[in-house]
Amino acid sequence: MGRVAQERVECGVIGHAWDDVSGSGGGVDKGGKKVLQGAKRKVFRCTRCGTVREEAWSKVTGQLMSRAYEYPDDYKLPKVLVEGETQRETLRKVWIRRG
Repeated sequence: MGRVAQERVECGVIGHAWDDVSGSGGGVDKGGKKVLQGAKRKVFRCTRCGTVREEAWSKVTGQLMSRAYEYPDDYKLPKVLVEGETQRETLRKVWIRRG
């Protein structure tokens, strides 16, 4: 496996550090599509790796209606990085070794 950014490793092992950045863009998502009528739009950005998560929540039922992620260019890794291991298993080993 090549060099993987420390931020990417941490997010892959312990999860993202989400910051609520909602409030920009009105009722339009990043793809320019109108958010569903009656939905509350929430946008979060990971403070470590920069991944963006967009959600639409029903104002009537309070249920999550949709969720989408936008990853930085260097975020996506092959599903299997080492023969027989998942991405998460490999990232955990890298994280532990780096201390």
